[in-house]
Amino acid sequence: MKIVIDGFGGDHAPDEVLKGAALAVKDLGIEVAVTGDTEVLKKRMEELKISSDGIELVHAEGVMLVEDNPRAILKEKTGTSMGVAFKMVADGKADAVISAGSTAAIVLGGTMICKRIKGVKRAALVPPMPAK
Repeated sequence: MKIVIDGFGGDHAPDEVLKGAALAVKDLGIEVAVTGDTEVLKKRMEELKISSDGIELVHAEGVMLVEDNPRAILKEKTGTSMGVAFKMVADGKADAVISAGSTAAIVLGGTMICKRIKGVKRAALVPPMPAK
């Protein structure tokens, strides 16, 4: 299984994304691709002492911001870290996308770019619900 991660989605990207990718490779034995500015990603991996074993870096220009119109992921923002991640799944180069970016853009991109799994009628959000 290959998971593609939006390397610049979320508040503490790309550092926390890269740390999580390394843990997924180590603990789950899966292939991971991280999208974004590969020069920045390589530099952060070196500084954080994260091994590149099992982690493919895929270059993307720009970031889909929370302030951006979510529909931009379909046209103007296709080359961003989130847009490239969706395209990889749509093209069969990855099996799933993970992003901590714009929720609306994730739902729209997942539905319109990746498409739904046969039999699934609506996208579903599955946020963690901390509880005792």
